Amino acid sequence: MARHTGIPSIIKFGKRLCDLIGRFTPVIVLLFPDDDVVLGLLNAANEACSALIAHLVTIRDYGD
Repeated sequence: MARHTGIPSIIKFGKRLCDLIGRFTPVIVLLFPDDDVVLGLLNAANEACSALIAHLVTIRDYGD
């Protein structure tokens, strides 16, 4: 029997978050080109989001 881990939900919403980061990062860069903190955090968030999804997909339990 499959366990309820939340992994499918995290994958779903993680993909949405990655999409939003990717879509709006260029606009944020144009509006705040000198804000190194926000640019660094956007880059880190994008990398972490992608890495998390990639790993969760490999360990997801599809059940019976």
